[in-house]
Amino acid sequence: CKLMGTTFISSGLKNVRFDHCLARYINLAGASLQKVVFDNCDLSRVSFLNTDLKEVEFVKTSLKESADP
Repeated sequence: CKLMGTTFISSGLKNVRFDHCLARYINLAGASLQKVVFDNCDLSRVSFLNTDLKEVEFVKTSLKESADP
């Protein structure tokens, strides 16, 4: 999937799997992620500012230059 620049500000994501996603520059500021898997994704320059992460997995995923991972 292609999620470049998508905004998830203050969103709730639960039981979600992102597989082979191009997700550069997404904004997860203030979001709540529970049981989320990022598998083989590009999360370069993603914002995790004030994001609540519970049971989140990053498998073969790039977090290059991401804020507050």
